[in-house]
Amino acid sequence: FPSYGFWIYKGATSLWEDFYPEQNNSMNHHFWGDVSAWFIKAIAGIKLNPDSNDISRVDICPNFIENLTFADGWHHSPMGKIAVQWKKDGDRAVISIAIPDGMKGRLYLPDGWITDESEYPYDGVNYMTLKNEMEVKLIKSEAFRKMTEGVTPIDISKR
Repeated sequence: FPSYGFWIYKGATSLWEDFYPEQNNSMNHHFWGDVSAWFIKAIAGIKLNPDSNDISRVDICPNFIENLTFADGWHHSPMGKIAVQWKKDGDRAVISIAIPDGMKGRLYLPDGWITDESEYPYDGVNYMTLKNEMEVKLIKSEAFRKMTEGVTPIDISKR
């Protein structure tokens, strides 16, 4: 509570004005009706114009929800279509992103995940600059620690 599930529990067959049906407000109110925006912003992670000052900027901040294995979302911006797709399989995931020419932004890695490839090497930061089309392979950082356990790092400062 509050949630759409609470409305269903209370017998709702429409989108109510608020989460308190006993107040007898509108029982058919579009205010809470944009559920798809939540999927696009919170799961696919498309955040257009995140600072409200540049329509040519988009940040991609996907959320790997535990019970989901994939998500696919897009948004038609003034500059063109922004598309994000992610697929997750255990400790590995792949994010595919397409943005229009002239658009800029960053991909922010989900908490606990790092890059797992040479094209986008993990360099200790949780974001990377977007390209027009990119596919990034990720691995859970805990899995990465297990894979490198016992490996002695090379000290490059003495070279």
